[in-house]
Amino acid sequence: MNSQTDPFVQTNPPAGLQQELAISARSAQNHARPPRALVANDQEIRIWSHETILAPNGFSVTRATSAAQVMEQVRTMSPDVLILHATIRDSSGIELCRQL
Repeated sequence: MNSQTDPFVQTNPPAGLQQELAISARSAQNHARPPRALVANDQEIRIWSHETILAPNGFSVTRATSAAQVMEQVRTMSPDVLILHATIRDSSGIELCRQL
């Protein structure tokens, strides 16, 4: 499966989202570090699609493919943004949100 065959993968974000990301990245330039995003999904292609939007807009992107990885990354990196799929290996995304 690739970005052309997966209907959930979007390589060009909607204009409003693109504008919001640009504003967030510009405001982060006033800080010592870029904004940190944690993208959690058990499908690599979907993580990649988020990275292709976030990274060019100044975000440092970390990947997680399981609930255990999400919990560890949240503890160690304190992400500014968490993009979590509703279903992820080891847990449901909804249950994981409750735990966080």
